[in-house]
Amino acid sequence: MAGRSRRRDADGGGRDDRAPEEVANDRGVRQSVGRGFPIIHISDWQDGAWLSAKDPPLLMALRESGIILAGFDRASIPMHAAKLTREGLGHAGVILFRRLVPAIAYGMQARLLAGFWREASDWDWADRIEYLPRP
Repeated sequence: MAGRSRRRDADGGGRDDRAPEEVANDRGVRQSVGRGFPIIHISDWQDGAWLSAKDPPLLMALRESGIILAGFDRASIPMHAAKLTREGLGHAGVILFRRLVPAIAYGMQARLLAGFWREASDWDWADRIEYLPRP
């Protein structure tokens, strides 16, 4: 698919599998979704270097690595992502859980991500924001 960039795995090495990785908000989601699903916890990505990063630098770093952000921060992430897009810098994509998805409902998060990813894995994710569950 045009516009896809070379992806990086958790160790920072390259791979060209054309499936963007997602940064999940909780390790439970990664474990529930299972092996082979393109997901990595932010604490495991680049040895946790981005755990306390502000949103704009995090979104830019994820863009450079071709990683889609998945999480719960509906208050500031969409605002910062939209600003980066307006400024022409862009982001790699964002998936946000709606308020009705509890932060501790790992199974629900996993089911939503896995089901959604079957549909959306080949989408162009550049500058895209999606909310789960979808209406």
